[in-house]
Amino acid sequence: MRHEKMRKKETELAEEKAREEERKNVKMRAEMKKKEKLEAERRRQEMMASLKKKELQEKQSRDEIAKFLNDGHVALESRKTLEVFWDKSCEDYSAQRLREFFQEFGKVL
Repeated sequence: MRHEKMRKKETELAEEKAREEERKNVKMRAEMKKKEKLEAERRRQEMMASLKKKELQEKQSRDEIAKFLNDGHVALESRKTLEVFWDKSCEDYSAQRLREFFQEFGKVL
């Protein structure tokens, strides 16, 4: 009888130990899941911040280009892109004829 009580006690202790281990495992899995969720949220926020930064940079670039175009810098640069020299002794290319030719492409100063 005494032997049976000892075995029963040992069995109960083993079962209690197994339940405690299972509780620890459940708690550990829950904590790991929580950490994974927090990490995923951190990565998502990081990605969103990166995308917003990129969008802002692209908008600033577009705004700078628009400002550049609106300020007339393009026209000024275009005016500088072509400088014509010719030999005045050539009868086929008078100043007037050259002016008319280049006016086909835009304003001639």
